Formats: sequence, structure tokens, C-alpha cells
Amino acid sequence: MDLRWPILGGTVLAAAGAGAGVWELEGAIGPAAAAGVGVAALGGVALEMALRRKDIVGLRGELTQVRRTLDQANTDLALAKDGMIAVHQALADGGGAKRQIKAMVDEMAVMQRQFGQLQAANVRGQRVTPFPKRPAVPDMSPAEVLDKVRDALAEGRIDLFLQPVVTLPQRQRRYYECFSRVPDGANGLLPADSYVAAAEEAGLIAPIDNLLLFRAVQLVRRARARNAHVGFFCNVSRHTLKDRDFLADFIEFLEEDPELAPSLIFEISQGDWDPGDAELQRYMEGLTAIGVRFSMDRVEDFEVDGALLRRRGFRFVKGAASAFLLENGPDAHRMKRRLALDGIELIVEKVETERELVELLEFDVALGQGYLFGEPKVAPEADAA
Repeated sequence: MDLRWPILGGTVLAAAGAGAGVWELEGAIGPAAAAGVGVAALGGVALEMALRRKDIVGLRGELTQVRRTLDQANTDLALAKDGMIAVHQALADGGGAKRQIKAMVDEMAVMQRQFGQLQAANVRGQRVTPFPKRPAVPDMSPAEVLDKVRDALAEGRIDLFLQPVVTLPQRQRRYYECFSRVPDGANGLLPADSYVAAAEEAGLIAPIDNLLLFRAVQLVRRARARNAHVGFFCNVSRHTLKDRDFLADFIEFLEEDPELAPSLIFEISQGDWDPGDAELQRYMEGLTAIGVRFSMDRVEDFEVDGALLRRRGFRFVKGAASAFLLENGPDAHRMKRRLALDGIELIVEKVETERELVELLEFDVALGQGYLFGEPKVAPEADAA
């Protein structure tokens, strides 16, 4: 780096005396000559020394960032090396080679993307973060939160966010999950866990779900207008599932435009689904008959009955990455094969780091969702119904 820079400006203080200048540097300033002030030799030397010290501090910071980036790259290379060793061992043993080679190919694809991210990073060595920071929970009482929800519903200010569901290992976007978020009144959003309980108690979750579903329908219409064949997962709570009048009206609405239904996927948590509820089952059958599909998420009991789920209209099951990566957690590869026999796809959600993805690819996971593949973003405004 060339340190022979012109003197940068600042706050220049001239002290009276025998021609000796006293200088004070305060941030970045224009050339002293522009102010018509002569620079004394002693003052110039002091200023250049200050600049050099500032440069050295900056270079040290840059080197620290570069070292961190290189450390991450070395870790990634070690993962790739381990994969190569596994392939050689499999070939030497003569068993399982095909699966190991496929896993290695998947790992190398992940590695290529990682190095692409590293190369695209700032020259100062900034680390690429796998997902953005979550918004802080506003400091509000439950009553204040409830007021925000009521106001947002009354004014139609419930925001719709989309997060992609991708194929693996290609990371091609295949579906989107729809989320409702409530503005906090200060250019932010209320995190779901801060208002859901209060809204449920006040009977406001079903109206939020209803608004989400109709906005999702408008997104489907826009996608169809562009000949884009994409599905939208829409979370529905147990309160919406008990709103028989709404479900009956929604089925009638979709029957008037049956091409919309196949792009809609109702997402129900495992805890909210009651397979013994005969009345609910009739409505689910009505939705399934016109093409709506169902997905089960927030799964805690992974020994699900695929045949039963298939009969009830389910075509997807979602499981958290953290559960499959536990030492004694469920076997994602086995679960995927078992569900596939009944025509149900497994989606691993909440994937947040490349390291998690590398481990999941060993289980032959085909669909993934999480901040690693894309954070939830505000959906484009749908056309008016």
C-alpha cells in the first residue's frame, strides 16, 4: 500500500510562535493547502506518522478477517477430504460404493457453492453468514400485542411472507411456504411466538388464517398468469379447522375455479390433527376431492402411519433438521423411503448451515427448507380479488 498520500484535512490549529505549527488530526479532512495554511516540516512528519499508525491498525483488522475466512475454508476442505477417504474405503471394501460416491458428489456440489460464496465476499474477508439475524421481540405487554393484532386485522395490514422449499442438492425452488406476520407499528414485525397465544385466546387466529388463504389464492392466480407451476404451503391452525362455516365457504369458492386447488397445500401441525374427528375429515375429503393437498409439520412422533395420512389427503410431511441430526434421532433416509411407498414426500425444514446440509445429504434428502436456502420475504402484492 502506498502511504505517500497527500496530507488529509482535519481540524487545523495554528499556534502562535516562532514559525512552529501545532497540528491536530481529527478524522478525514481536505488538503491543508486548500485552507491556505502552510505545513511546517515537523507538523507534516507528525501527520504522516499518525496516518501510518492508522493504516497499520486497519491492516491488522483486515488480516484478522482474512484469517477467519481461511480457517473456514480449511474446515470445508477437511470435510471434502474426509469424503474422499470414505469413497476410497468403500471402493476398497467393495460394498456401498455407489451410495458413498453419490454422497461425495453431493458434498462437492456444496463445497463449490461455499467457495463461490467465499470468493464473492468482501476483500476485507467478511464472513458469509448462512442466515440473517432474527428481529428482536418488541418490548410490549400481552395486551399491547393484542391491540396491534386487532388494529392490523381491522386495517388489513397483515403481511404475507414467502419462504422457498428447494430440491436437493440442486437447490432449485419448487414450492413456497406462506407466513402471516403482524406489523408492530414501528416499521417492524411482531415475531409469531409473541402474539399467537394471545391471538388464539382472543379468537383472532382464524381470521388471520382466512386472510392468508385468500391472499395465497391471489398468488396462485398470478403464478398461473405467468405459466409458473408452483405450490404454496399455507399454515392453518386448529381454530381454522374447527371453523366449519369458513371451510364450507372456501370449498365452494375453489369449486368455482378448480384450477387453483392443486397449487394449494394446507399445512397442519401434528398436534392439531385429530384423525378421529369425523366432521373435520368430511371437510378434508371435500378439499382433497377438488385437488387441495395437505402437509403435516411440527412432527414430534416420527413413526407416522403413511397409509393413513395418504387416505386423509396428506402428500407431505415436514421434520426439523435438528431432529434428524441427533445421535439417536429418526433415520431420515428410512423415513423418506417409507413415506414414498404411500406417495408422501419428506421435507426437512429449518436447515440453517452448510454443515447441516452436508450431513443431511448423506440421508438422501430430496427437499429442504430453511434460512440457508432463503429467508422469508414479503410476497408481491396480489391483485385485488
